[in-house]
Amino acid sequence: MKDSTQQQTIQGLKYLLERLDTDHLRAADRYYRLLGVLTLFLEHRMGRAVDSDDLARKTLDTVAEKLAQGEDIQNIQAYSFGVARNLLSAYRRRAVHESMDDRLAESLRDDRQMLQETITKEVEEECRHHCLRSLSPEKRNLIIRYYSKGLHAKDYKAQLAKELGITTEALSNRISRIKKKLSECRQDCIRVRREAALHE
Repeated sequence: MKDSTQQQTIQGLKYLLERLDTDHLRAADRYYRLLGVLTLFLEHRMGRAVDSDDLARKTLDTVAEKLAQGEDIQNIQAYSFGVARNLLSAYRRRAVHESMDDRLAESLRDDRQMLQETITKEVEEECRHHCLRSLSPEKRNLIIRYYSKGLHAKDYKAQLAKELGITTEALSNRISRIKKKLSECRQDCIRVRREAALHE
């Protein structure tokens, strides 16, 4: 099928050159001049030299095929411009669809990423609460109180240590152990929930 179309195009180009001029050299010159004019016409409307050159060649191939099919073309140049306009319209429609498809694909990627991030945050928050609840009331109360005034409230932490009857260093060590336990619990919780999500 492809070979027959190619043969038709070659035969059509022969007809096209004969219609442009009976002299082979002048016909070739007129062909390339027409190609150049079509390229400029399309480039002015498309703004892209590479695509306009390709579309101009496709225009003359189409005209050649029409001639090979027996189309009675009175004015080659006027007919070529008509074909070029039709191809340009099709090109623009395709470009719009491709652009819309790209935007839709990008939007879907963004939505999936946002959904994944939201799920991840929800899982992390749920695991954080789960692990806090898994602590004994005494430890849970201690770590909540320890961070209630912020990370750098030294006076408050000294006051809390004094209240518990231990040094600030001992308090810091106790908090570190609780934090380690919470961290391990949280990591296990997130891993279990992710594995469960994969098997859903």
